Amino acid sequence: MDAASGTTGGLNGRPKGEVMTGERDKSTINIADRTVDRRSILLSGTALAAASALGAGAPMQSVQAQTPSMQAKPNILFILVDNLGYGELGVYGGGATRGAPTPRIDKLASEGLRLTNMNMEAQCTPSRSAILTGRYAIRSGTHSVPFGGVADGLTQWEVTMAEALSAAGYATALYGKWHLGSHDGRLPNDQGFDEWYGIPRATDEAMWPGSTGYSSNIMPPEQLMEGRKGEKSREVKLYDLEQRRLIDAEITRRSIAFMERQSQAKKPFFAYATLTQAHLPTLPNPAFAGKTGNGDWADMLAEMDHNVGEMLDAIDRLGIRDAVFHGRRHPRSLHDPLAG
Repeated sequence: MDAASGTTGGLNGRPKGEVMTGERDKSTINIADRTVDRRSILLSGTALAAASALGAGAPMQSVQAQTPSMQAKPNILFILVDNLGYGELGVYGGGATRGAPTPRIDKLASEGLRLTNMNMEAQCTPSRSAILTGRYAIRSGTHSVPFGGVADGLTQWEVTMAEALSAAGYATALYGKWHLGSHDGRLPNDQGFDEWYGIPRATDEAMWPGSTGYSSNIMPPEQLMEGRKGEKSREVKLYDLEQRRLIDAEITRRSIAFMERQSQAKKPFFAYATLTQAHLPTLPNPAFAGKTGNGDWADMLAEMDHNVGEMLDAIDRLGIRDAVFHGRRHPRSLHDPLAG
């Protein structure tokens, strides 16, 4: 997925010539007197990513033919993991050498198309912005991770992949880490997702409540949240170190349940599972603690592989094998592993 949009930049990150007829008008961009439907651009890119899951050996014509305008729309499971270095997975020379084999992710990589270079700012917020919009993050007000307590969030007139797919008749859901806005109006259910559950900001905030000198009066602790389109999101529980260990299993469970519901309803879906591992603190679920004998990080890697495998097993049971796995790079890494 290209982080660039090919548009020319204007003031406040807005492309020059963009038609703005209202607060939430996200429909068109005028470039050199040629009108481009931004939803169509995102839909085409999303369809190509999903089609890549069909296998690298598929004829190019069949990949190009997989567009959401067709009657048969591909179901999309997009798995995004956090702070995963290029060499952590077995398919890239890691796995067992990092303390834990990753057979399920490695198998996914072997069955599809691997894209080994994705260029963008090496931070949570800009990378997630680029993935969802197909545009440079600086155009959307998301060029870097915001400091706690300051205004944050993806600009409201931006078109996200979820909005484009929703307009095409898809059910859309995000489970996991968001980091593109932490207040109503900037949360996933305000940016095209029918429903969401997870954390609005960073995983390391789970360490705050137990830290010496921390005061919730200065900066309130992060909360696990959930919400639905057209409603305000609500706080579910405090995101602390206990919940940090449990969240990825819950993300996996909810993602599978969503896919099962939509499959039963015979509605095409976009399930965006944004796992929080391997971001610090790298604490595994209690079910995986001590499993590898190589410490918390290796146990966490084993859990990540298991969770990805659970979701892949679910789409196999449902007969809808269209999946994209994306590892947002750690700043010390060289590339982003993307397999589907």
